[in-house]
Amino acid sequence: MNIFWIAQRVLKQILNNKRYITFSILAPILIIYFLKIFLDSLPSQINENSYLIPFIAFVMHFIGFLLCAIVLVQERTKGTLQRMFISNYKKYEVIIGYMLGYMFLGTIQTIIVISFSNIVFSLKYSISSLTMLFIIVWVLVCTSVMLGIFISTFARTEAEVIPFIPVIILPSIFLSGIVIPIDKLPSWAQSLSHIIPMYYANNLLQNNVINTVNSNIFSDSNFYSLILFGLVLIVVARFTLIDTE
Repeated sequence: MNIFWIAQRVLKQILNNKRYITFSILAPILIIYFLKIFLDSLPSQINENSYLIPFIAFVMHFIGFLLCAIVLVQERTKGTLQRMFISNYKKYEVIIGYMLGYMFLGTIQTIIVISFSNIVFSLKYSISSLTMLFIIVWVLVCTSVMLGIFISTFARTEAEVIPFIPVIILPSIFLSGIVIPIDKLPSWAQSLSHIIPMYYANNLLQNNVINTVNSNIFSDSNFYSLILFGLVLIVVARFTLIDTE
């Protein structure tokens, strides 16, 4: 099938790009290490876990979105996407194929980053909590890949991706509940937070990992909202790709 051929091609391309692999793995590790230095400087009465776990997810969200968007724009500038369309590949086949390829890298990133965080921060969570942490972060990374695919349809060069960074990142920090509780935000900001994937990811982390309000993420509506968010992005990306190619 064309989808799996494209996914295999993308995966092969990723694995052959040593610089890309190195950056995609080292960048989140370095950011998390500096996060440890920052958190160690905070007063002991502050609950570090309420910030630590969401920020780990945020780092993965940022790296996944940015790298996917930039590489897809490079594919467009090289003419790779155009050649696929000329060869009668469908738009949805190209999008899903790229998504599957980058989801594999996202899986490796998630395993490495969570393992590194567990060692550096000595996370005192049970196996079930760490498993839920992995699932939540992995779903968020997959959604970030879909967001990167969507954003790439509006950029012709790597430089055109840069303006999207603050548009995506700042709301992800300030409107997701990571820094400021949602109920402390103005009503318009509370409404806006529902179109931010980090909002659902943070709710999942707070409810199922940090505070253990729930014991099963599959009974939490935020889990399905996060998945739905990613699926909507894929559908919209298909139509925006048609308009921009």
